[in-house]
Amino acid sequence: MLQIFVKNNSRWVGKTIETDEARAFRRAARGAELRHVTAHTSYLINLASPVKALREMSILALADEIQRCELLGIRDLVLHPGAHCGEGEGAGVR
Repeated sequence: MLQIFVKNNSRWVGKTIETDEARAFRRAARGAELRHVTAHTSYLINLASPVKALREMSILALADEIQRCELLGIRDLVLHPGAHCGEGEGAGVR
């Protein structure tokens, strides 16, 4: 098993993964006989944020990370949904 970040974990936007890079990653994972590769989302994502702009950026960033995983053939993505920042669990869940 291997867990990776599919982009720099402390930036909102990552460099484009080219098709040949994605193929090379898949080939290398098979060659290393990795049975399971998992990705971890950026630490910046906060879907529970009470700040609308941050929440919207987080949604876009999560969508990008999902697309990156699909390109690389990674089925599982670890996500910490974020913090409500004192607004209460109910607000964070909404």
